[in-house]
Amino acid sequence: MIRRQCDGVCRPVLSAVAIRHHSDSTTKKTKAATPKGPSEAATTTLNVKIRRRKLFFQSQYRGMAEMEYILHSFAEKHLPTMKNKELTEWENILRTADSDLYKWIVEKKPLSVNESLRRQRVSQLLVDGLQGLRLDKHR
Repeated sequence: MIRRQCDGVCRPVLSAVAIRHHSDSTTKKTKAATPKGPSEAATTTLNVKIRRRKLFFQSQYRGMAEMEYILHSFAEKHLPTMKNKELTEWENILRTADSDLYKWIVEKKPLSVNESLRRQRVSQLLVDGLQGLRLDKHR
């Protein structure tokens, strides 16, 4: 599988087949030699912690100061206890534009972007949680 290529100096060149075959056999040996990592439950717990941190950061740094205050306040209170399904719902909320969220949450206008978002549990918690939140305190 080794060919010679001459361009002034002759040197051996491996063909693509030889490289692929060589890498497959190396990978198999490497995989067998590597020790097992943490358990699947520990990995899932770690992933949830990382996901929570990312969502907390996204809640805190938004385009509108008002939405930063609203979403950050909500995330501080509820994010640590959210389950996977609720984290996914929160991700969907954070994907929505700040202007649309503001109109929906504060001005009580219908959410035109994603109507199914209103029916989610986290969305209801967010809207209900604003009852005690003073928006003028942020200014």
